Amino acid sequence: MIASIKPGVLFPESEAENIPCDFIYDIIDGKPYCRKSSPGVFSLAIIRSHLLKILFEGLTEESNVLIASTPALFMNDRNLVTGDIMVFESCKLTIDENYVQIPPKIIIELDIKVELGDMQQEEYVFLKASKLVNFGVEKVLWFFSESEKVIVVDSKSWTSQGWDGDVNILPGISCNIGQYMRNVNNRKNAFIFKNLQL
Repeated sequence: MIASIKPGVLFPESEAENIPCDFIYDIIDGKPYCRKSSPGVFSLAIIRSHLLKILFEGLTEESNVLIASTPALFMNDRNLVTGDIMVFESCKLTIDENYVQIPPKIIIELDIKVELGDMQQEEYVFLKASKLVNFGVEKVLWFFSESEKVIVVDSKSWTSQGWDGDVNILPGISCNIGQYMRNVNNRKNAFIFKNLQL
């Protein structure tokens, strides 16, 4: 018995494949998915900080709780997943020592941070997003830095768009990651050019 997702809940060695728990990022249908060794940390950190800024400015603290730093969401004994950013309704959130056990309003994911093996990226995204929506998550937003696309999933639709356009996160809160990243690059280039002239 190796992979423990909750006190008293263990997966058999045949399913856990002797993977130390510290390396497991998601467990879906009893299958552990290991964290990538190098998931492009710097660019994702820039995007995450921008999204957090937007959410901090747009959310009301009395109604919402914002959780970042890959919180773990316990759905059942065979499904425990993480997310980059989760937004919960304050009135529904209960504090657990280890995991969150109620569906957030939204989950925001940035790229794929697990080793997929023979699994296709689209298959993993569909599997995880479907699990989240079926659990009760109102909306899943998944940003992909390499393809510069955003997938938005809710109970009624599954859409994909370029990230160089407005993406609705919550009523009254939207983002345009493509424009933001261009602005960051322009400021970086202006800084470099200014210092070359000194």
